[in-house]
Amino acid sequence: MRFEIWKPFYREITKDFNFSEKKDQESAKLLAGLIEEGVDSGRLEDIERTLISAGERLSRKKAYVFGGGPNLEKELDMIEKIGLFDLTPETIYNKAADFTRTIPTPKWKRDIVKITADGTTQKLMDRGIIPDFIVTDLDGDICSQIEAVEKGAIMAVHAHGDNMAVLKDWVPHIKGSIIPTCQCDPVSIVRNFGGFTDGDRAVFFSQEMGVKGVILVGFNMNTVGNKPDVSSKEIRLKAKKLDWAFSLLGFARNSMPVDFFCGWPL
Repeated sequence: MRFEIWKPFYREITKDFNFSEKKDQESAKLLAGLIEEGVDSGRLEDIERTLISAGERLSRKKAYVFGGGPNLEKELDMIEKIGLFDLTPETIYNKAADFTRTIPTPKWKRDIVKITADGTTQKLMDRGIIPDFIVTDLDGDICSQIEAVEKGAIMAVHAHGDNMAVLKDWVPHIKGSIIPTCQCDPVSIVRNFGGFTDGDRAVFFSQEMGVKGVILVGFNMNTVGNKPDVSSKEIRLKAKKLDWAFSLLGFARNSMPVDFFCGWPL
């Protein structure tokens, strides 16, 4: 999504949530500096080459975007059963025990690209599935995301006014391919593909890279995840974010196929 199309959405969101555009800009500038330091040191890949690689990996493919809804595990089980990937035998040698064993390793069909939204990365990694892309503001399990990048995933790391401390703490530890993104006016090497939450940003990112369609897995737009340490105020905030995400997904659907794995919610 071009920024001039995204900007009215952004203005409405900042008003609705009382976000600071100034802080968003500050965070974007911070991320740009952190990425440039990583590229200069050789720890991170060149941004332009990473964007070209992302386009090559996504163009004309079908993207499966994995969200953190309570239906994620059930839908992952269904995916395994219907054969979207094959469990290819792989021989593993255990040096300590001096024996080999064969285990099933998930091998996805070649025309499918896997994109995780933030913390869902860990859920897939626990099943032996390495995502191709991660769209994140580094709010979930960061260690699993860094591991996935080291194993070949491309991370679209997002800057906003509330995550500057996290960016400072974690971006210097990432080695591999990163695409820096923001929700405000683009700054330097930081891109804005549109989108608000990790999930809908993943859809707009995919669209920008030329996918032929998106399937949403583990997206539940009516239910907020139930965590014991989350206050009622945070739950209401999350619910409002989901409303915006659902609206933005509907907008994305106007220009390319976007479907929920178990059908578009009524």
